[in-house]
Amino acid sequence: MRFRLPAPHIGAAVVLAAACLVAVVPLLLAADTARMHRGAASTAAVETHVAVTPSDDRAINALLARMTVREKAAQMIMPWVPGGLEPGSREYRHAEQWVTSHRVGGVIVGKGDRHTTTRAIRLLQERSRVPLLVASDLEWGAGMRLLGATLLPPAMALTATGDTTLAYAHGRITAAEARSGGLHVALAPVLDVNVDPRNPIINTRSFGENPQDVARFGAAVIRGLQDGGLVAVAKHFPGHGDTDQDSHLELPTIAVSRARLDSVELVPFRAAVEAGIGGIMVGHIAAPALGADRTPASLSRAVTTTVLRGQLGFDGLVMTDALNMAGVARDREASEIALRAVIAGADILLQPTDPEAAIDAIAEGVSRGEIPRSRLDASVRRILRAKARAGLIGTRTTLARASTDSSLPATRELADSIAARSITLLRDSAGLLPVRSGTPIVSLTYAGGVSVPGGASEAFDATLRTAGLRVERLTLSARTATAVTDSLIGAWADAPTAPLVILSSYSQPVPWRGALGLPDAVMASAERIARRTPVVHVAFGSPYVTASVPSVSTVVLGWSGLPTAQRAAARAILGLRPTTGRLPISLLPEYTLGHGLTAPEVQADR
Repeated sequence: MRFRLPAPHIGAAVVLAAACLVAVVPLLLAADTARMHRGAASTAAVETHVAVTPSDDRAINALLARMTVREKAAQMIMPWVPGGLEPGSREYRHAEQWVTSHRVGGVIVGKGDRHTTTRAIRLLQERSRVPLLVASDLEWGAGMRLLGATLLPPAMALTATGDTTLAYAHGRITAAEARSGGLHVALAPVLDVNVDPRNPIINTRSFGENPQDVARFGAAVIRGLQDGGLVAVAKHFPGHGDTDQDSHLELPTIAVSRARLDSVELVPFRAAVEAGIGGIMVGHIAAPALGADRTPASLSRAVTTTVLRGQLGFDGLVMTDALNMAGVARDREASEIALRAVIAGADILLQPTDPEAAIDAIAEGVSRGEIPRSRLDASVRRILRAKARAGLIGTRTTLARASTDSSLPATRELADSIAARSITLLRDSAGLLPVRSGTPIVSLTYAGGVSVPGGASEAFDATLRTAGLRVERLTLSARTATAVTDSLIGAWADAPTAPLVILSSYSQPVPWRGALGLPDAVMASAERIARRTPVVHVAFGSPYVTASVPSVSTVVLGWSGLPTAQRAAARAILGLRPTTGRLPISLLPEYTLGHGLTAPEVQADR
């Protein structure tokens, strides 16, 4: 299904209507805000981000002087290793070979048990002649990759709270847990402006469609991550938001003018540079207006060197997106990709399909004069300085100290607060909320293959049952939707009243899938039910899927399927917590302001 593109802003009349609907913020929320602001004020001076000292620079110069050209080239390579590596396993031996034989500069770590992963990182560090820079995707907190650490709500949920203090705390707590696990680089935050609602890979990973919102909340997360001792890496330059294509599968083209790029896509990246971000990831995206034509930005000197380095004035680490993605890897050899990425201006090549071939290609490029030695040294110096800031150069500290700032909220408290403050009531035209006690509930759940921590609707239904409601769970799929619908409607024919139906959809961006939304059968079944009886639709993930079932009278946005979001949405539906979330995106015209919804222009940054 193709959606109409959203309007960039909500009209003045709608804003005025929203302002009239905004009530005094409840004391509970005021207390939350005050506590978070006290925490932010006191944490500003409690930084673990280490400055590079003159002695560090001397150590870096000594390292550079001892390195061969091939060893310097290897510093630019960051292969992927699975999380939870067990010493002695085939995967561990493979990673150890990259470290000992090829002397790569770092690794990107996948998902795995936090303690096992931390032990593997420590062992690899002990085997490495030059300390390794260890990176991981941490958009949802350290628990996104270090299983057992905290999972936090996604970027769009942060913007829905309207509070950048929560975004800062999100970054600080992520950094504390990641550093204690041996990580140094957070491949986060996502600074793409999600202009296209059909976007299959960005969606709730973005802070929204308003470039100023993305810039403001992104900068707050960056400060939190870097105050906590991580190198933050913003992605995916020059912007992956205005496309319905996934760069894991193909090369998207951002076919807009330079003026549009300057006013939308580049705004958050400029703010990140001003905030002192340590790294920026260049995506596999064609941007003709920047001189990239049909060349991926990651291989384009016009994008990486001319625009990012020259025009935006960025002097930190430039990293490519993963080089195994089809947006760059299709019809290109690993050696060609590596050479072109370095010539374009990259410092770190992330996840090449053949790390050894990539190292050889860079070294040979220097030998042939395609890559000046000064250019190679500049990149390696940036990498070594990042290692010095992480506490790795000189001290060989594999596990730098984690933040112990007692003024930060506890991890569970922060996750719960973000979730509660982000719940957004899009509309309630039938006045179904709060749900009345004694109302029988049919919980229709569609997860569509999405992996939901703790299980789809488990925490949601449990919270409703704890409040005394009788809940019957039915799971939908593309194959079963019609049968489930027929069964329900048939049962209602003999009943004096129909139960309240709550449709919970779990839909989040997944790499390599190429699509995001509800299957036709699920949409059709939900529409049939909505025409027969009132329905509450709770979107645990993509908010855009709510447009797929326009007859639904009540729509609640939960932003993710995390258990904390499920519990928060259930409490909001029960009336135990006010819904104060703001909408960071535009939806279709038929979506009008409902109870508790405030437009982005109305609610100030608390």
